[in-house]
Amino acid sequence: MATYTVKVPPTAEVGSYSTDVTPSARETKAAAALADYNSCRAHDGLPPLRRMPAGTTYERVYEYEIQGLYSGEWETVTTEENRKAAKEQAACYRENERGTPFRIKRVAA
Repeated sequence: MATYTVKVPPTAEVGSYSTDVTPSARETKAAAALADYNSCRAHDGLPPLRRMPAGTTYERVYEYEIQGLYSGEWETVTTEENRKAAKEQAACYRENERGTPFRIKRVAA
């Protein structure tokens, strides 16, 4: 399952809020976010909500795999959180393992 970063704008009762959620087969990303947000509200002594506040955004989180071609098959050698870091790491692999092709592949976290 994919992971999402949920960002909730400030409301009259709670300041801005951000969390990462991973939906399941039985729970949507919105339901997972609502459960997490209501837990935060309960900690502050506030009643639960039935839906997320207006302006809530859901952004899918990706990782970048560096894969090398070994014995005719692409194998993941490492994973980075952003493309810039993945490009730098891939350059290191290319320098140290000359002749081995490497590629960067974006995958859902």
